[in-house]
Formats: sequence, C-alpha cells, structure tokens
Amino acid sequence: MFNQDIVKDLLSPIQISTYLNENEEKNFDSREKWPDAIKPLKHQENCSACWAIAGASVLSDRFRISKCDIGELSPQDLLSCDKLDHGCYGGTPLHVWSWLSTKGIATEECFPYVSGNGTVPECSNKCQDKKKAVRYKARSAAIIPPQFIISDLMANGPQEAAFLVFDDFLRYSKGVYKHKKGELLGAHSVKLIGFGIEKGTKYWLMANSWGEEWGEGGFFKIRRGKNECGVESMVFAGTPQCD
Repeated sequence: MFNQDIVKDLLSPIQISTYLNENEEKNFDSREKWPDAIKPLKHQENCSACWAIAGASVLSDRFRISKCDIGELSPQDLLSCDKLDHGCYGGTPLHVWSWLSTKGIATEECFPYVSGNGTVPECSNKCQDKKKAVRYKARSAAIIPPQFIISDLMANGPQEAAFLVFDDFLRYSKGVYKHKKGELLGAHSVKLIGFGIEKGTKYWLMANSWGEEWGEGGFFKIRRGKNECGVESMVFAGTPQCD
C-alpha cells in the first residue's frame, strides 16, 4: 500500500519558512471556493496508486478551475505509461509532475481505473473504445516551497502532497493528526485541498484515496507549520496547458 521511493527524501530535514501572515489564521476549503471543480479521490484499493490518483485528480481540478474542463484525468494512464514510476509498486510526485508536463495524461473516459486488483495493463495509445488517446499536459510543474503553499492553493487550486506514514496514521478517525508512536510503514501521496485551525492547532485538509469509510469521509487533517511527517517538504502542482 505504501510508497518506499520517497521515504529518504521525506526524512531529510528542511527549513520551514513563515507562512504568509495575512492568510495563516484563515480557514480555507477549495471545495467551497470552486464547488463544481473539486472532486474526491478515487479508492486505490489493492494497488499503491496513490501517487497517480492524487496527481491525476489535482491536474483535473486545476483544468476545471481554469475553465478548460476536459473531463476527469486517468490515474490508470499514469500507472500504465509513466516509466519514471513503478505502477502498483509506487511512485513519487516529482516523477509524476515531470511526466505530466512532458508526456501528458489521457482522460478517465479513455482509460478507466482497473488496477484496484494490483495488476497494471500495458501502456496503449488507443482508448478502451479503440479511438486514439489524447493526452493533456501541465506546464510549469514544480515543487512548491513551504512559504508559497497557501498562496498557490488559494489562487490555483489543490496540490499533490507526500508524507511519511506510521502505524498510528492507519487508526486515524477524526481531528488533527500528529504522529505520536508506531513503526514507519512508508510514504503516501494525497491531495491537499485546504487549511485551517481546530482547537488551536493549525492543520492542512487532505483528500485520501482509501475510500469514504476511512477518516472523516475519506478526508483527514494533519498538523500544519511543523513539517509533520515531512508533509510540507514535498508539495507539487502545475498549471494546466489549456491550449
């Protein structure tokens, strides 16, 4: 279930800069700002597809926000075709966004998600209906420095974030997650959709790919501003290439 490729990167300490003062005390939920654009994450099931599901969903949301909606983009296309990553064995946001900006991604209608059973079909240039696959790209894809996460999120929409997963995260049900104990299991990618403060604790609001029965209806909050589990050291996004 968990991605081992980026554990080393997330374990490396970084200097967390101060967030923009005018925004840090506000609550923000991208689903409220763009109610028709932000969609929940697909359930990854028995495939470590979080990296592909989060990346495809973030770019899909950003296409809709930019008023050039081309439909939901296909994590299956990334799983099958992104040779920088490892299909159901995991991948990294760095590779995902490099692929999205150079090779692009087809739509969900073209390649529906079928890897929930852990198998990945070969890459194809023909959709399930035998039509030629059209792939859409991101431009200016990059890692977002911690001090710009909030401003980019509020202006441009959700982002893909990766963090370290410990035993105690599996038991999360509500509130703001902070790692307290448990074995390191690996890394995980999710969709960052907002931020706020709960009972005095700042948090990031995340969409997860473990189904609606997990967490708070498929979502969770994680402590913000302290690089909790490395979450602020690997946040990626890009601008949709609409033309």
